[in-house]
Amino acid sequence: MKKNVQRGAGQPKRLLRKVIVIAVAILIGGGAIVVLQQSYNKQETSASTRTEQEAYGFRKDGELRFVSPSGKNLVTIAIEIAADEAAITIGLMNRKVVPEMHGMLFVFQNEEHRSFWMRNTYASLDIIFVNSNREIVTLYPFTQPLSDTSYTSTKPAQYVVEVAAGFADRYGIEVGNRISWTRF
Repeated sequence: MKKNVQRGAGQPKRLLRKVIVIAVAILIGGGAIVVLQQSYNKQETSASTRTEQEAYGFRKDGELRFVSPSGKNLVTIAIEIAADEAAITIGLMNRKVVPEMHGMLFVFQNEEHRSFWMRNTYASLDIIFVNSNREIVTLYPFTQPLSDTSYTSTKPAQYVVEVAAGFADRYGIEVGNRISWTRF
């Protein structure tokens, strides 16, 4: 007796299995590509952030304390120190953000009337002029970014401190307070 066998009866099931296996492989491969692309983008962003920080980030050269006339420590910040002509000229130019507890201390060789502007400075600052006795003599809060407006000390100054705009208000910094710093 001859069996009646239909050829190809199992082919649709095998074809369906192959299609499912291929679809799963494509999904897994596509997911792997997405994960690899995200990883690459994170590495690229991280490298870009590192480069920007190296170019415009803050060095921690020391710490600066703002002190009341009675000697009470008002606040301590990390500072970058600008003591040579090139560093003083560049200052905080081209920096998009000034972190809250950071600032720049400009150190000059002598005491005289000083004038600062905000050309190429993207962040609003509080500019604080300090005399040779380390007493605050002039304070300009909330300076205008990207401006050629001249901010001039009302009395001779040997030091200038720049911090984020509003810092002086938040921490009670005012004319008559003093500064002291430690260089690392």
